[in-house]
Amino acid sequence: MAKVGKNVLTRGLSGMFGRFVVFRSYREKTIMASAPGRQIRPFTEAQLSCQQRFREAVIYAKAVLTDPDRKAEYESAAENGGSAYNLAVSDFMKSPVIREMDVNK
Repeated sequence: MAKVGKNVLTRGLSGMFGRFVVFRSYREKTIMASAPGRQIRPFTEAQLSCQQRFREAVIYAKAVLTDPDRKAEYESAAENGGSAYNLAVSDFMKSPVIREMDVNK
């Protein structure tokens, strides 16, 4: 994998070049990597479950971006050039941590 910073020729490139190289943009850098291979065997139940959970995370993130108040919250919480969309997906995928619970009420 090669990372390119401020190169005039590769800046903003994305997509597949031939069948061997993929260009991606991430945090203002262009990344060149080997093209992913095709899945030959069927997906396992765990993989299908993970794919479904990710689909739900994408739906959640898109819903967050349509609400201006929630979008502003996620944009302010995003760090190091991250996007509100990525943070919303990450937020959905992580289970909440319960540190204290009051059952007396």
